[in-house]
Amino acid sequence: MKKIIFSIMFILISISSLMAQVDMEQVKANDEFGWSVRAFHQGRYNEAILGLERSLSFKPNNLLFRQWLGRAYYYSGFEGLAISEWQKVTAKEENGVLNNWISILSSRRGSLLSDNNTSRLVQALSLEGTSAEPPLFLQPAGFRPLNNGSLWMASYGSQELVRLNMNGSILDRIKGGIEGIDAPFDIMIRDDDVVISEFRRDMLRILSLDGLHSKTIGLTGRNPGQLLGPQFLTEDDYGNIYVTEWGNKRVSKFSREGDFILVFGKKASGFEGLEEPTGILYDSGLLYVADKQLNSILVFDDSGNYLRTIAEKMLFQPEGISWAREGEVFYIAEDKGIYTLDIKNEIHTQIWEKSNKGDHNYIMAQPDINGNLWVSDFKGSQIDALVELPAMYSGLFVKIQRVVSDNYPQVWVEVAVEDYKGIPMVGLDKSNFVLSENDIQLENFDLTATSSDINRIKLSMVIEESEDMKEYQGPLRQALLELTSSLTARGYNDFNIIKAGPQPEYLRQNGIQDNVSLNNGNLVDSNEGQIDLGLRLAGNSLLPGSHHKVITYFSTGKIDPNDFDQYNVTQLADFLKNNQIRLDVIIMSSNEPDEELKYLVQKTNGKFIPILNPEGLTEYPDTLTKIPEGLYVFKYNSKADTDFGRRYLPLEVESKILQRSGRDESGYFAPLE
Repeated sequence: MKKIIFSIMFILISISSLMAQVDMEQVKANDEFGWSVRAFHQGRYNEAILGLERSLSFKPNNLLFRQWLGRAYYYSGFEGLAISEWQKVTAKEENGVLNNWISILSSRRGSLLSDNNTSRLVQALSLEGTSAEPPLFLQPAGFRPLNNGSLWMASYGSQELVRLNMNGSILDRIKGGIEGIDAPFDIMIRDDDVVISEFRRDMLRILSLDGLHSKTIGLTGRNPGQLLGPQFLTEDDYGNIYVTEWGNKRVSKFSREGDFILVFGKKASGFEGLEEPTGILYDSGLLYVADKQLNSILVFDDSGNYLRTIAEKMLFQPEGISWAREGEVFYIAEDKGIYTLDIKNEIHTQIWEKSNKGDHNYIMAQPDINGNLWVSDFKGSQIDALVELPAMYSGLFVKIQRVVSDNYPQVWVEVAVEDYKGIPMVGLDKSNFVLSENDIQLENFDLTATSSDINRIKLSMVIEESEDMKEYQGPLRQALLELTSSLTARGYNDFNIIKAGPQPEYLRQNGIQDNVSLNNGNLVDSNEGQIDLGLRLAGNSLLPGSHHKVITYFSTGKIDPNDFDQYNVTQLADFLKNNQIRLDVIIMSSNEPDEELKYLVQKTNGKFIPILNPEGLTEYPDTLTKIPEGLYVFKYNSKADTDFGRRYLPLEVESKILQRSGRDESGYFAPLE
């Protein structure tokens, strides 16, 4: 009996000794941390914050927990708190990723970033057409960027259209079928075709995007409807085509289908006439025409009436012009380099000239969707990609947004890439990324989708609750029925409808009718609402997922003083922006929207749509899949030891493009076994 008692006492003492060696505080902290990371990757940021705060209550000096708390704050829209947590980490250890995040976010929050589009530019890529045999291209002229990050170029010398990606690699060529393309000078991309000016043939060609079907516009001659040396192209809001003619010293206007409308630019009363028209742009009923001999920009209305001259004799043999800031600032390709021109103040500024003083002829300077400026050098058969000097120093802002490991060892990773201003970087491919797990570079991973490939959208409609909104019950009902019908017809059935009252509520959640039919009953029944809670609920309903996330807010455009009681306008904007949620506002009244609403729309790259929009809302869903977001989805099979789902697995993604780079560090847990 004594032996049994002694054995029991020995076992109890051993267990007590073992427990004394185990840090129970660490065990509790690790459990909370694992739960919080899983919640984060499921888009449950508030829960992640609470769990990470509990982890730190057990182990306040754990820098990994604090780094993750900052990440959860960031995606919840509390950037100030996120930066504060990360600064506590970097004060104790060097962390290049966090230092970069702190620097970029602090600059954005402090409004230190210039938006005047006149920063000095540096060359990030130079591609010579004659560097290969056969040539990659010859005598490049006009450019046109696409929303997927690539761009089409008219290759005058090799008589073709060439499509390039962000890395300068050639993706496609269009030769023009049996007839071929002869000396293409400029190119204009439309929804289902492309318009080309063929300089030597004295005509325009409307060509299908597969290059097999075409229609020609114009014949050689000086009469109206005929062309002589057509060069630069633009179009107006109605799709009408404008082309400058080198030989006829004028501009010709054709309908979208190619029917002749009018010519202008010849000498008339009070106007000496164009001498050598080159670049042309349209904006808000006005046409801006550069003249290489007059060294000026001349302004006409869309009926061809001369209005005024800008920067008279200030330019240096201008060629192509493009918008640096629409309606306000031009990029101009000139004999001595690339310039900007502030239209209102007539400030002419050189932003780049080639260090090589050889024989150059700059034809076009065209910005792409990523903010890079592409320049064509006709004589040098060369194209250059230019970036702002601050962008080179600041690098890229790479964000690992979500890791999905439900089917471990298969792992999915969502990554967003932005520049230092927050502009999404689209058009990257697998070669622009390096993925590492547990500090081991992954050799086998797939880029399965980009935002340009993703056709799925998830949308939440939010209704303003206010006394003023009650006046628009009829138009609101009609608009909601039109939009929901359009979404359903396209297979988007999991939409939400939310009333932004004092306590926001779902009318429909994931497409399922809840409290009220759209066909009857009051859609607005409260005199006051809470926009911050309504939009926040709508945003959370869109998380997580690799889809385009959109909130469509039906509003009078007015903001009540109590609308931001719980979340201020900056926190709300950061929450939406950091989760790539776009806010579009359907304006029900003729009122000018309040500044807070303008701020939210601008920060999320959204837009205002008048309820009386002639196009209605039927086609609205189709525009949402074309949103440039800079989202990339990767897949790989992990070989890491998960310790039955208890081990934290670090993950790193680095992106490199045009001499810029950036990286992010995150991590995940495999499912518990």
